[in-house]
Amino acid sequence: QCKAIEAGDAARRAKEKLRMAEAYRYKETVSEEEAEQLRAAAAGVDQVLTDQIATLGSPLRVEGGRLLTDTDRGPTYFADLSDGERWRMATEIAVKAVGRGGLLTIPQAAFSELSPRNRQMIDVVSREAGVVILSAIATNDKEIDAVPFKEMEVAGV
Repeated sequence: QCKAIEAGDAARRAKEKLRMAEAYRYKETVSEEEAEQLRAAAAGVDQVLTDQIATLGSPLRVEGGRLLTDTDRGPTYFADLSDGERWRMATEIAVKAVGRGGLLTIPQAAFSELSPRNRQMIDVVSREAGVVILSAIATNDKEIDAVPFKEMEVAGV
């Protein structure tokens, strides 16, 4: 009788384990379906972001969740661009986003590191869009002067 009780108990435990295994398999199936739906939604986000960026006339797009642009080097991740290239591109997007009469600031550290060519491009884009950009460049002067971009270039700053 003791062996029969043990066998019955083992059978009940085995049935419970089978029931739990079936429940886990069901949860796995549901989770796999949900994961597939989320992957499809995430893929759609890339296109939505690309479309939004494109409304500002930006050459950026999103692929695989990363910003990408075409350069003379071919498709290039935004993160792989030089600091100057990233700041120039970001500033062009910001200028278009704030619109005529808008005001932008560029951190001194970023503006100081821009090449004269990138500074010139930012100046042209901001003037054409009617946007004022404020930044700073460190000098040896004791006084702080606000000077237009053109005057900075002439002064060799």
